[in-house]
Amino acid sequence: MGKNGKKSYYGRGRFQKKYRTTDALYRFLKDTVDAKLSNVPDSDQGLYYRFVAHVCASMLIVDKHSDQDGPFIPIYSGLIKRELGRGFKVHKLKDANVIEIKPESIQRGKSREFRLVGDLYRAVVKLPYENVNQRWRDLWLKRTGSGKRSPMVNLMTGQRWRSPVISRFRYVNKHGDDFNTPTLIRRSIKALQPFPFRPKKAGTFVNALERKMKHCQSEFDEAKRTSGEDSVKHKEAQKKLSKARGRLNNCRKAQSTILAQFPVLLSDADGNDPVYTYKAAYTIQKGGRLSERNGGFQSASKVFKNLCMAGINGLYNYDVKSSQAYIFHHELEYSGIKCPWLYNYVNGTVNREDLAESVGLSESKWKRVFYSLIMGTFLWNKKGKIYKLISKENDYEILRINRHLRALHEHFKPLIKATNQWGTYLYYCNDKRYIYRHSGLKHWKNACGMKFKEKGLRESPNSKPILIDRLKGNKELRKPKHIASCKRALSAFMLQGQEAAFIHHLTILCSEDGIPVYKNEHDGLITGDIIPQKLITMAGERSGFETPTFEIKPIVSKEKKAEFVKYTRT
Repeated sequence: MGKNGKKSYYGRGRFQKKYRTTDALYRFLKDTVDAKLSNVPDSDQGLYYRFVAHVCASMLIVDKHSDQDGPFIPIYSGLIKRELGRGFKVHKLKDANVIEIKPESIQRGKSREFRLVGDLYRAVVKLPYENVNQRWRDLWLKRTGSGKRSPMVNLMTGQRWRSPVISRFRYVNKHGDDFNTPTLIRRSIKALQPFPFRPKKAGTFVNALERKMKHCQSEFDEAKRTSGEDSVKHKEAQKKLSKARGRLNNCRKAQSTILAQFPVLLSDADGNDPVYTYKAAYTIQKGGRLSERNGGFQSASKVFKNLCMAGINGLYNYDVKSSQAYIFHHELEYSGIKCPWLYNYVNGTVNREDLAESVGLSESKWKRVFYSLIMGTFLWNKKGKIYKLISKENDYEILRINRHLRALHEHFKPLIKATNQWGTYLYYCNDKRYIYRHSGLKHWKNACGMKFKEKGLRESPNSKPILIDRLKGNKELRKPKHIASCKRALSAFMLQGQEAAFIHHLTILCSEDGIPVYKNEHDGLITGDIIPQKLITMAGERSGFETPTFEIKPIVSKEKKAEFVKYTRT
């Protein structure tokens, strides 16, 4: 405990140390802060810029394009004091009209939240992608000047990036703590080869998205001028603009990430539509999955991916069929938990369209609810994916939302019951497949070998085990909501680990068999040759995922492709 009985700072959160962006954004933000804080001593201006740069980078990372003014970023007072010192006065930035501040809420346990003022953020959003279009065009025109050196810098320091981003082989949690990772994952990352792609068609598609966004912007400006903010016309125009901006920025970010990895022109490239390769950099998620750093190809739209691969012979996109559902069914059987409802679903004895229609959802949205429940999402959590989806479906009317959620609860009741039983089994079990012991506590591990270190159980022969939060100085968590939250987190941790273990084992086996693996897509792979069934079976045996169905699929469906064509031409 600190002075006056206050809790000590547990190190929650951290300041960004690196954020790759354009030199134009760095210079714009630095000049803006220096100009608006001209009365601050030069020795302190670096601290204020560091705070603004952290807020800016965090907003760009988490922005979902739902608000034109950008998201608020929570920053603990203890973190500000630790990083910038007690003399740092954040209100100077507010008085200078650089940031907005949302006050803390003691009742809700929320710290102060910050964001750049609206006009400043809207200017910032455009700058990272201002020259991406031209640099991407230079690729297919084979102009060598665009790839000689990186135009990217570190937003925090202004230092130029002179080499590609590299894969991170240690897992870093949200508090900045890093951990060793299993050899399996490190070998899998090293086995991935540079990915071949064609830039021309993908670039043309993104240009069409940009024209669509500008059209939506003009419609929104017109609605803003002629209608009130509460009018239907204004809301619809704002909704369309948000969607268009999100789709464009997602693809522009993918282009920017690929360009920053110094794509290499292949010697046998076609003169009209050349082929390049780029080496993706990965970071490791908590459950053992791989995520491409800064988004890149992995987080781009399926249409963008398809156009990058178009016309390149010998590329195969593999996916695990209904991966999470099959894995969950397998884990329930292993744990002795029966769920006939799930058995009928994975074996195709029920019509999935009828299931979706019975609760008033499209099949794709029904699947989102289904997989969220499998991963442990609480149906009534207002911050959860399901609640947000149902709120949007019911125009945010509380009575309709609650009625729809009750119908979903009744519909998915057998699945929710099985999920809760499995979470309880994982929490209390002593199965060596799932647990290990360290420092007198019981912890959990998954099929990937990743370890759930944030929390553990202190066991006693005469009483129930006590949940311990190791990130908060071994604090005891006794409330039912903390235990329920841990059980849900364990469900997702185990399922993701089983899926990732299969993909990692298969990546290594393909590499050893001379089959190039270009991309890890969470529940699938993009390879340079057909994978023999014996390797798929062997990967299933090594990972513990029995009888996996690993099949070649088109990267995007014809319906989705047609939808985007219609969208960009409207």
